[in-house]
Amino acid sequence: YQRRVHGIQVPMEKLEGTEFWTALHVEPSDWQTAIPCLPVINASIVECVYSNLTLYHYHDTHLYFRFTPKNDTVGDLGLTMTFTAMDFADFEDTPHVSVLGVLTTLVFMENSSRTSIILGESVRLIYSIESSGDTNLRVSIPTYIIEQTRGPLMWGALPVDSNLTTYDRVPCLESQIARTVCTVPLRRREPVHLLLEFTMETHILGWQPVDVDFSATDFLEFTQLPPPIVTVPTAAYAPFPRIHRITGCTDAPPITIFCPAGGYQPLTIHGENFGHSGASVRVGNATCASVTHVPGSETTTIICEGYGQERIESESQLVTVTNQLRESSVDQLNVIMNIVPMYSAL
Repeated sequence: YQRRVHGIQVPMEKLEGTEFWTALHVEPSDWQTAIPCLPVINASIVECVYSNLTLYHYHDTHLYFRFTPKNDTVGDLGLTMTFTAMDFADFEDTPHVSVLGVLTTLVFMENSSRTSIILGESVRLIYSIESSGDTNLRVSIPTYIIEQTRGPLMWGALPVDSNLTTYDRVPCLESQIARTVCTVPLRRREPVHLLLEFTMETHILGWQPVDVDFSATDFLEFTQLPPPIVTVPTAAYAPFPRIHRITGCTDAPPITIFCPAGGYQPLTIHGENFGHSGASVRVGNATCASVTHVPGSETTTIICEGYGQERIESESQLVTVTNQLRESSVDQLNVIMNIVPMYSAL
């Protein structure tokens, strides 16, 4: 005997858009004449209508379908297809369709992280992450670099527009093949800042790459980021920075004067014990946005840029240099900056 197929119905909630195509063959050229399946009015289904398709007794007939799963799907799609035919009971089939999610954003936020530390300080690694679907992201680092007596590896997550200093920290207690693992729940299309915080083992000094690994079930394999480099000075003590003179605006040795209040005129600070890298500079209440150690004179000459003052209470602004060991200049020479607003028009 033979039966004419009436149609096939699929739920729209599983589809991205409403495009759902069917064909009797799978060659690429056949899709050019494929039949579009259309949404049913006032219903949440898409229906493929076969007006000329006949099924014969004990004879296999192949049907092919092409569609785009919902973009936020991760793992099994769970698409149930309902086949209908005259004088036949409806038949439902749920083919196994697995959709792999992706991390649409995975960026290491170097400027917000703390990777230059002194012995005993905690390391803070901050990442910007966004996922295409709900998942439990597994983040791990090598266990051997963590100082266990000071506490475990901790993680915290915040929306991207939140204050990066107010994380609620959660301990990472899972271990897997010499790595400590954090399980971080992610919601689809909700970007977050992920914090990892830990204290380095006391015997680790100098430069230490931290191999941070990211993985998730039913996700495309991630392109892992280059490991952040944590620097721990090998010396526990170094002489305090000393400032000898400052140049850059109208120089009046040992200081410079008439610098614009906007802080856009670079300042060159000459002295000693600035360290080879990682120094910071304050001009009054402002921290220099960019500090450069001059190549060849790293420990004695640095350049400060971006020190604009929000409010000027005094024209004289003290300049302070802090080196990588968190030691600040304490000179009693009162090396100051005279910052005077300059008007271009009245």
